[in-house]
Amino acid sequence: MKNFFYRVNFGDDLLSVCQKLNAPPLAIIKLNNLTCEIEEGDILEIISYPEKQKYVVMPFDSLNSIAKKLKTDIEIIKRDNCVGEVFFGLTLFV
Repeated sequence: MKNFFYRVNFGDDLLSVCQKLNAPPLAIIKLNNLTCEIEEGDILEIISYPEKQKYVVMPFDSLNSIAKKLKTDIEIIKRDNCVGEVFFGLTLFV
């Protein structure tokens, strides 16, 4: 895990920044207290997980089922992704 700062460029949106930097959206939102869209020139603190793989939550997935599938602990998933629960389509870093 690595923390650094990123200046938002023209055309960036939260999803493109997350994909470019391999960072979970919810972590960026919480870390930067975001309540609206990001804008060009904003400075964001980023938590990047370059060594982790991405997992997209499928219908009927739960933290428990994901942890079992990926052979990890629920608390690690929650901590690394700044989530308390999961929903369909959410990208997790595990």
